[in-house]
Amino acid sequence: MRPWLFPPVLLIGLSVVVAAQGPAAPQPPPIAFGTNVGHWLSQAKLDRAEMATFFTEADVARIKSWGMDHIRLPVDSPLIASSTDRDHLSEEGLSWIDRAVAWTRAAGLTLVLDMHHLPGHGFMSEATNTIWSDGPDRKQALALWKTLAVRYKRQAHVVFELMNEPVAPQGQDELWHALARDLVAAIRSVNDENWIMIGSNRWSNVSTFAVLPKFEDPRAIYTFHLYDPFLFTHQRASWVAEDIKNLKGPVPYPGPLSRALLDTDWLVKEHGWMADIPYGEAFLRERIAPALKFRENFGVPLYCGEFGVLDTAPTPDRQQWYRDVVGIFRAASIGFANWNYKSDNFGLVNRKGVADATLLAAIGTAGAPAQGRNPTMFDEIGDVGQVNEPGHITSVGQGAFEVTGSGANIWANTDEFYFASKRVTGDLELIADIGFLDAPSTGAAVQSAPDPHRKAGWMVRASREPDAPYADVMVHGDGLISLQYRAVKGGPTAEVPSPVRAPATLRLERHGNVFSLEVKPPGAEFQPVGAIVLALPSTAYAGLAVSAHNAARIERARFTGVSLTTRPAVPDAQRITESTLETFEIATGQRRIVYRAREHFEAPNWSRDGSSILVNANGLLYRVAVAGGQPVKVDTGTVAGCNNDHGYSPDGRWIALSCGPGGESRVHMVPAAGGQPRVLTEHTPSYWHGWSPDGQTLAFVGRRDGEFDIYTVPAEGGPERRITTAKGLDDGPDYTPDGQRIYFNSDRTGAMRIWRMRPDGAGQEQVTDEAAYGDWFPHPSPDGKWIVFLSFDPTVQGHPANKDVVLRLMPLDGSAKPKVITRLFGGQGTLNVPSWSPDSTRFAFMSYRMVAP
Repeated sequence: MRPWLFPPVLLIGLSVVVAAQGPAAPQPPPIAFGTNVGHWLSQAKLDRAEMATFFTEADVARIKSWGMDHIRLPVDSPLIASSTDRDHLSEEGLSWIDRAVAWTRAAGLTLVLDMHHLPGHGFMSEATNTIWSDGPDRKQALALWKTLAVRYKRQAHVVFELMNEPVAPQGQDELWHALARDLVAAIRSVNDENWIMIGSNRWSNVSTFAVLPKFEDPRAIYTFHLYDPFLFTHQRASWVAEDIKNLKGPVPYPGPLSRALLDTDWLVKEHGWMADIPYGEAFLRERIAPALKFRENFGVPLYCGEFGVLDTAPTPDRQQWYRDVVGIFRAASIGFANWNYKSDNFGLVNRKGVADATLLAAIGTAGAPAQGRNPTMFDEIGDVGQVNEPGHITSVGQGAFEVTGSGANIWANTDEFYFASKRVTGDLELIADIGFLDAPSTGAAVQSAPDPHRKAGWMVRASREPDAPYADVMVHGDGLISLQYRAVKGGPTAEVPSPVRAPATLRLERHGNVFSLEVKPPGAEFQPVGAIVLALPSTAYAGLAVSAHNAARIERARFTGVSLTTRPAVPDAQRITESTLETFEIATGQRRIVYRAREHFEAPNWSRDGSSILVNANGLLYRVAVAGGQPVKVDTGTVAGCNNDHGYSPDGRWIALSCGPGGESRVHMVPAAGGQPRVLTEHTPSYWHGWSPDGQTLAFVGRRDGEFDIYTVPAEGGPERRITTAKGLDDGPDYTPDGQRIYFNSDRTGAMRIWRMRPDGAGQEQVTDEAAYGDWFPHPSPDGKWIVFLSFDPTVQGHPANKDVVLRLMPLDGSAKPKVITRLFGGQGTLNVPSWSPDSTRFAFMSYRMVAP
């Protein structure tokens, strides 16, 4: 920091850029984005016990986790040099610097070693500084730097900053320039490897760049500090002049300043100019112009070693100043380090180690350095909810990001996580590969292990409020991949887990209010996981999210192959149906796509030889090979209007089909190879659903005298037989493989439930009873082990299409309750008829999406 009496300097930065100097021009180590570690080895009591806990290797890890690439370390010479024994440096004192050198090297960070105080010079001691003339202080300062140059010669990540904020007398800048040449010469006499940082005179004021010479050293970086406007950045500081300390009201940013605050002659004289100009972003750009001109003239790296605002300033104004300054630095490719990492007035964390999340977000921790950010993809970034450790995002290549986040969880009624997002409108396709990286914990939990439920993934959210509705796909620390969602603000969270575990490519899509997840294991194709209906606003927040599932930890994830595609929203009435014929594998829970098209297909049946699947579309029947391929039309002769109630005979020789114009459906039989069908039912409507294992009897649903009941009819033809008589709807009959039971669904008790009975209708009993579901279309597996069925929300009437539904599985012997095996968008057409594979390892079903044309 610098004293109040001189106008502040301006800066803003992001990454160091060196003008072209030929292919052999050396490049400095990374100093794009960092922080000062003051009050540890400088401007402190140098109490060893306090020093041991004030800053540790865990703090280095924390700083790195925020996306920073360097630390500026102020050191006061009394730590290592004595005024009574000028020929020796303290090994014990040097060991503290050694720690920082080792910690930063291990973390991959640059260390700017800043001599904040040299013998005979202090930035707050202008009147008493003795270093400008030959004498013991100057001699000791030269020897000190020569010793440091030898000690850290093999540490390429260490940059030597000659002196913090030189204050040679006003107008005598050459005194500093001459000393700087001597200090550079002392270092280069023993070390030509490490980069050297040189500041401008008068507290590293940017204005003195006008007289700063270029030093004849190819490894020199030029630095300045920025605390402009000083009356704003240091308002009510305890160490400034009484007039500033006792200001009557807050100084705003941006300006101009109200003259009512300038209530003393001194304030009017020194700061009255602030009442006359709008000191905002344009003002700051103008202030740093001399440094930019210097770089333009000499092609050298620029760096801002300090900038900041006291927390006595109004919080919104303070944040805006930091945003403006950092934005300017980044746009101008100037590296920077804020003042300070740890303090109770400027600190990113206070002296108890608690982070100031708003300050971190304001200086761009969440956004990372310029070369590490893609503002065209994510422009609203920062933490959601109350987190202890602010997160950040860094670009690490084309479509690749590293994201760090803390937070207790993304779950339940509220969330805590880091979210790099952008506002998006319409339909979406979000793709990425996601994996966790080693990320050391911080604070008291430094020894804790990563939580297996830490999460990283794509999210689409109604707002950035912690309890907002959302849908996401999350990769967990233990490899679980899950489609999560919160349907209403402040409501509970639910999930659809994937049977495929990480690593896998993830694809989250939004079509209107339907969110669907597909995953692609290595070397395989994309396969569906599930879909949910969620009424998010058309304009929502989409982006990358990370939560540590442990408020005391930070976690880091890498996202590669990141792709965010938007498509214009269209009214629901203009959307068209996309149908996906899928199979579900019982052993693994994996769904696989057989065929997908923007047409309306329904009701799959698996052929008895296992090679193909039968579906209906546009009143006709089609076969699709299980291995994939285009649908092939089945010859059904002269009948038309075939609906979604059809299926194979047990021997595979016949297909039962329900057809008829205008809803006048009758049950027919046609050879499996195709041909002219014959009618089995005289009355309409009649809908086939099951075939007895011996092939002799067909079960169907018929409406007679206004009641839907279950009937049977001989395969050879004959009178129909009514086997249910209860009031209400009975539907979906299907035989068990031993022929001893018919399973069906009925709403005779009020809600739609699964029932079963003897083939003659005797012994009717209810099977399911969960209040959360309305159950339809039970289908026993050929091996007699399982029954699969479709379940709607219990408020849904009938079995309509385009609903949020689940498929449920239960043992046929009733030894366990039904479990949800997948969630999808569907209903009518999804699982109306028997669809098991002959070996009972899989079944087929249809899922749907309403997509833009």
